[in-house]
Amino acid sequence: MRILRLLGRPELAVEPCVPLRFPSAKALELLAFLAYAGGEVRREVVARALWPDAEDRRGLHNLRQTLVYLRKGLDDAGAGDVIAQTRTTMALRPEVETDVARFRECAVGDGERLRRALSLYRAPLLPGVWTEWAEAARDDLSQLHVRALVRLASELVGSAPEEAAELAARAIQVDPLLEAAREARIRALVAMRETAKAREELDRYSRVLQSELGLAPSAKLRELVVGDEPAPEVLAEMGYLTAALSPTERLRLEVSLSPGYEALGQAAKGRRRILAALTQARAASAADRARGLVWASRFCFALDDLAGAQEHASRALEIAGGSPARVLALLAWSRARLWQSDLDGAAEAAGSARRLARRFEDEEGVAEALHLLGSVSFFRQQLPQAARRFAAARRHAERADHPGLMVRTLASLAAIRFRSGDLSRAAADSLRAVREAERRGLRLLAAMATADHGRTLEAQGRLIEAHNRYERSRSILETSEMPRMLGQVLTYLGDLAIVQQDAASAMAHHGRAERLRRVSGDTLGLATNLRGLGKAHALRNDLSSARSCLIASVAAFERSAGPVASASARVPLARVLLELGRPREARDHLERAREAMAPYDDVARRGHVNDGSVDGAVIRDLCRAIQAAEGKNDSADAADCGAL
Repeated sequence: MRILRLLGRPELAVEPCVPLRFPSAKALELLAFLAYAGGEVRREVVARALWPDAEDRRGLHNLRQTLVYLRKGLDDAGAGDVIAQTRTTMALRPEVETDVARFRECAVGDGERLRRALSLYRAPLLPGVWTEWAEAARDDLSQLHVRALVRLASELVGSAPEEAAELAARAIQVDPLLEAAREARIRALVAMRETAKAREELDRYSRVLQSELGLAPSAKLRELVVGDEPAPEVLAEMGYLTAALSPTERLRLEVSLSPGYEALGQAAKGRRRILAALTQARAASAADRARGLVWASRFCFALDDLAGAQEHASRALEIAGGSPARVLALLAWSRARLWQSDLDGAAEAAGSARRLARRFEDEEGVAEALHLLGSVSFFRQQLPQAARRFAAARRHAERADHPGLMVRTLASLAAIRFRSGDLSRAAADSLRAVREAERRGLRLLAAMATADHGRTLEAQGRLIEAHNRYERSRSILETSEMPRMLGQVLTYLGDLAIVQQDAASAMAHHGRAERLRRVSGDTLGLATNLRGLGKAHALRNDLSSARSCLIASVAAFERSAGPVASASARVPLARVLLELGRPREARDHLERAREAMAPYDDVARRGHVNDGSVDGAVIRDLCRAIQAAEGKNDSADAADCGAL
């Protein structure tokens, strides 16, 4: 059986193997693209993927030329014609087998199938090729490879612990921060009665986590080695706090908390100690005291204590005077106001911080202020202005070497592309955010960027890949104890389950996220989860519960983000009311949704504002259904439906 091998040195697997050589590097990339796609792909899609910067006409010309080079290389190797084409599409012929397809199939199995997958994965796909699709495919296959290593290691702990330890070590080499790989290796070492080596492995992991993220291993992992011996842990929330800071800021924070940094994991007592250290220190100057209050505000924000964050930011503003610390205080105040949905207050404080930071030549301060101003514009649906501000924030963050903010600006730019329907560029920006966070060792930011990348994949219809991204993000956040971030990823999973008509999963994910939002006081997030629960109840035909959840969602959206956001709950509410036999109420909600979305109609028609509920075609269909239920002639309000 002949098989095209693309994971490692390209070759045709016969006896003996025949290397594949092409006159053009793009020919190999085209072959790999079709192998990864696994089915028919439109020609223009292939051209845009391989030549993203070329105009469509030029890209199609390049594609035709590259096909000539590809056929020549395959003919020289004796592979024959493996490409099936029509005027508009292309694919590998069904009888052609590739190691990429075999690997993806085996990597989700168990036992011998996992062994087969590991033997197929000789090396990453297309190393050195950096087009967006190649990076995404390489990342996807690499993640599958690591998961296969960990799963097989976990299966072999009891029967073949030596092999399990080796497999886990290979996974650790690829992802040193992956706790599942460390757990499999430690379990294997314990099974081999190598307790000392297991402790060494745990110590190595502890040093990596502390160095990269400011975290400690989970209690579950430590118990594998130390049993019931209590172990102090750094608060997981501190990982989020320090991940978003520059190296200089992180050093300042850790110094301000010394001594006693290792004792931060003593739950509420530890938290009180931190806040006391930050807010009651006898600093030499008012500026230093203000800076400590700013850290306290950020710490409260990391704990989802928005009231505390605002209180400490306010106190910092009172004593900062005209010193550089006032920039930090204004930024903290702006951040607190933003999360309280006071967009005017957030914009005013961020604008003042930007002007003051420029005066002090504070690049970090300017970057943070621009990012906050961009966030305000984003929430106001002023997308072009938001994009300009985020781009400017990234430039200043690069000059200041602020890794956390560089990642966040990339993620923000991706959100704008997504919101405006430019899914290709959204995917590119979100993938770059993931790469930047991973390269900088910002694990929690990488988790959120991975989830955002999943959103773009979902919008492109790549649901399985999107689900994998969400689960990867959730697996990291489950151990971080960051309710706001975990709630966001659970929301993504819930929305995806609704798309897949899986009411039970949607209820589970949105229900858990809703409980997290209530605890943290995140009204906007709560509105989103209530909307998801309403849709899930509707899938189960529990219309009464659906109506209650969607009405609560509309109210929460109105409180937190205004009428534009509430439109995404009013439209499904109108559908539920119609099914309940209340067409007049349904029409009222539909009209209010239309009025809110009128200024953004061009975006709404592409279906990428909020969750897609306000898509123009969806509203028009619902409008006609309401008219029919009210006993009206379809032509009577044709103009009205057309406006929708």
